[in-house]
Amino acid sequence: MENQFCISRRGLRDLLGLSRRNFVRNLFYKCLEKLNRGEIAKQLNDGAGEVINAVNAESKSFTHRTENVEIIKALQLSDFYFPNNETEICFAMRRNVDPKNVKSYEDLVLGFENATHIDCLIKSKSKSLAFQIKRYPQEYMAHTNEIFLKWIEDIFSHYGNMKGTILSVILQPAEPYNKNDFNFSKLAISLSKIQEKITFDEVVLTYNDANKYVVLHKIFPEHKRLLIPLYWALKRFRGEI
Repeated sequence: MENQFCISRRGLRDLLGLSRRNFVRNLFYKCLEKLNRGEIAKQLNDGAGEVINAVNAESKSFTHRTENVEIIKALQLSDFYFPNNETEICFAMRRNVDPKNVKSYEDLVLGFENATHIDCLIKSKSKSLAFQIKRYPQEYMAHTNEIFLKWIEDIFSHYGNMKGTILSVILQPAEPYNKNDFNFSKLAISLSKIQEKITFDEVVLTYNDANKYVVLHKIFPEHKRLLIPLYWALKRFRGEI
C-alpha cells in the first residue's frame, strides 16, 4: 500500500463522529429557516416529514459511497480481529494527496485511492493485517450459492496473487433470503474444493443478523462464525466503551 494515511481506531471513530454531528447541526439550522423547534421535534417524534426525509436521503447517500463503507468496515474488522487491543488503521491516498494534510473525515474521503489491491491495513503492536473489502451486490443478484460462487471466482481471477490479504465480503441483502438456497456451510465446502484458485489468506463474510449481532463468518480456509452483540458494537462505535 502506497501513500498511506494512518490513524488510531479511536481517532478514525472521532473523525467520523464529528462529521456526522456537523451534518445534524447543519440540517437543524437549515430546517429552522422553515420550521420552528416544536415542528422539528414533532417530525422527529412522528418519524415523518421533511426533516426525516433529509436524514434518510443523507443516510442512503452515505452508505452508497464506497469510501464510507470501507471506513466503517475497517472499524468493525478492527473489533473482530483485535478485540482487546487498540489499533492503527491505514488507507491508501491518491498520489497528489499529502497524508499529513488529512485533518477531517471529509479530507480522508476526498483523498481516497480506490484502485487498490489492499483497501486497509489494521495494525496492533504485535501484528498487521491487510484487507480487501468487497460488497456483494445482492440487491440485483439472486440469493443462491451458485450465483455467489460465480461472483467470487471472478474476484479471485481479477486480483491474482493476494497472499497476505484477507478478503472481506459485505452481505447487504435487500430482502430475506432462503437459507436452503444460500447456505454458508455449503459455501465453505465449495470453496475448499477450489482452494487452488484462492490466494487470499482468508475469505470472510460480514453481515447484520436480525439486528441482534454483527457477524464475521469465516468460510475459507476454516468455517467459523464470530458474533458481536449489536448493542455493544454501537456503544463501541460511539466511544462509550
